[in-house]
Amino acid sequence: MQELVKSASVAHSINQGKWEDKEEDFRSKLKDREEADSLERANRVVVDELGGEERSNDLMSMEAIHRDPQKVDNYKLLVRSLMNQEKFDEALRWLEKAFALPQAENDAPLRQLRSELKVNRVERGLFDLRRDLGPGGKHNERIESLEAELLELKLEESRKLVDQFPNDYSQRFKYGSYLLEADDVDSAIQQFQISQRSPSLRLKSLVLLGRCFIAKGLYDLALEQLRQAIESLSVMDDFKKEVHYELAQCYSKLDRADDAIEQYKAIYSNDIGYRDVADKIDAFYRD
Repeated sequence: MQELVKSASVAHSINQGKWEDKEEDFRSKLKDREEADSLERANRVVVDELGGEERSNDLMSMEAIHRDPQKVDNYKLLVRSLMNQEKFDEALRWLEKAFALPQAENDAPLRQLRSELKVNRVERGLFDLRRDLGPGGKHNERIESLEAELLELKLEESRKLVDQFPNDYSQRFKYGSYLLEADDVDSAIQQFQISQRSPSLRLKSLVLLGRCFIAKGLYDLALEQLRQAIESLSVMDDFKKEVHYELAQCYSKLDRADDAIEQYKAIYSNDIGYRDVADKIDAFYRD
């Protein structure tokens, strides 16, 4: 209730043309009409239950920005709120204002937010297109073009972040994942070899390194990475099942059928419905 009263109070002050103690029309504080309209929408008292909290956040963030226009964190909060509402164009305008501040140059989270926003805009467009075309439009030329555009954007934005923050292992891992998706396997290997230095990313990096080596037909090297990963996994969750399955595939490629079936058995004994494991086990015992 206090938050509601606070939001209503802020809305009232703005609607009366008061920024803190100044008797001035609030529209003169905004550079364009569209931003003013956005602020007015945020001020509405009667809102739907799902959108009310986000709009209240918008209002308080905008009010905070106008109180302290040099504080980058206020812009981040507003941009994140607008992104959550999929108001991407509006979010981008406020993000550009944040980047106009001198302290924004070395703000890693702000740069990451910009990359995320760019990617989210294209992802939303792709989602809408797929929805409009339905299942029959899966191989539509426009969809394929937009998918290629999205991957290229992910690669470009991720590369920028890696260049700017070379010691950020999470960015290295993400960049490597996009490179692997784009079939730039050698470049992906380099990123995963670095990202595995992070304790939290080591196992995932090892698995994707294994996939890289599989893509190059280097199955013995892939086995080495995957076995390191499996030795560190104690719980038979989906991730561990995935590693067992990758190991089995490697053994099969090396004509080591008995070793491959042991990996399938490890999955089968825990989850008979995982992928095609049941069929592989049945086929093995029939033969």
